[in-house]
Amino acid sequence: MHTLVPCDLERWYSTYGYRALYNLSSSAAPSLSTQDVLAMGGAAAQAEYLALQLEYSPQQGSQRLRSAIAGRYQSIAAAQVQVTTGAAEALFLVLNALLYPGATLIVQFPIYPPIYTLAASLGATVLRWPIGAAGAVDLDRLAGMLRRQPVQALVLNNPHSPTGAVLSPSELQQIADLATEQRSVLVVDEVYRGIQFAGPPTPAAADLSPTAISIGDVAKPYGLGGLRVGWIATHNAAALRRCAELRDYTTLCSSVPGEFLAALALEHHATLIGKHLATARINRTYFASVIGAVPWLEGTLASAGFTIFPRSHRATSTLALCQDLCDHHDVLLLPGDVFAMPGYLRLGFGVEPSQFAAGLERVLNY
Repeated sequence: MHTLVPCDLERWYSTYGYRALYNLSSSAAPSLSTQDVLAMGGAAAQAEYLALQLEYSPQQGSQRLRSAIAGRYQSIAAAQVQVTTGAAEALFLVLNALLYPGATLIVQFPIYPPIYTLAASLGATVLRWPIGAAGAVDLDRLAGMLRRQPVQALVLNNPHSPTGAVLSPSELQQIADLATEQRSVLVVDEVYRGIQFAGPPTPAAADLSPTAISIGDVAKPYGLGGLRVGWIATHNAAALRRCAELRDYTTLCSSVPGEFLAALALEHHATLIGKHLATARINRTYFASVIGAVPWLEGTLASAGFTIFPRSHRATSTLALCQDLCDHHDVLLLPGDVFAMPGYLRLGFGVEPSQFAAGLERVLNY
């Protein structure tokens, strides 16, 4: 393994993440409290939670949690789920399971930076498949990339962050078929699946192919990042087994309280998603009503997820702009520089509407 380079995105949050009054950079739903989650299960859930034994949990994840996760898929059983410490560990395990020196990885771009930096550290060649304007995808270009040389894995984020674009069911099926044809493993980071504003619901990759891998978590859609619960779902038994073996060297297992609360949240999926979607719709509508009056910002509304990725036409670099907004205006945005996309800004609209409106006003008046 080569040296892992620092992750600019996470280093940005390490420096600025907790300093601003208005956080308009977040890519997740508004956070919930332990009390909020327990209230969904009533007095029985609260009593069960307080009686939990704080021992090691099963390495694959508790049966209850894996069953709740499997319920989010059409064809996945609990035995085909590996619980992880957030989606970050899921990606780490999957990439280590699939890649090796000399392997080739295709990534949708832009995407969560540790995906391609980790791949490079493993000795893999990384090829970028760029997203076009307004989330357009060039499937012919992707097909050419896959057929040009053996490709061990293809990694997508769908629904996509930071752009808010989403693949149609037909597009995702075509990609799954292409990957199968070329014996490439399709890996889709699906942490925003279910957070969608228009069009037919996007399917899970794991339901479209016998080798595809779906990754999810409770952080982005439910506002439960502090639980650090994610997962891998797949019919690909060899990949799943290898990920389990690799987890013996990382976190081994998840926390018992975290798994309990995550399972409870997933069992009330419709209630939580409905609540967070309503919040996001308010903010999305407000952003649409004011963006036209800001000549220095250019972008399209998100079709899914909690983020938008407008282009800045200011002479100031987006890195300097975000630093100044945080230091002098108490607003946190994420510069596109951390995605290797200088000139763009990531705005998150999964926050409470009053916070979003107050913070956005400061940005628009900047």
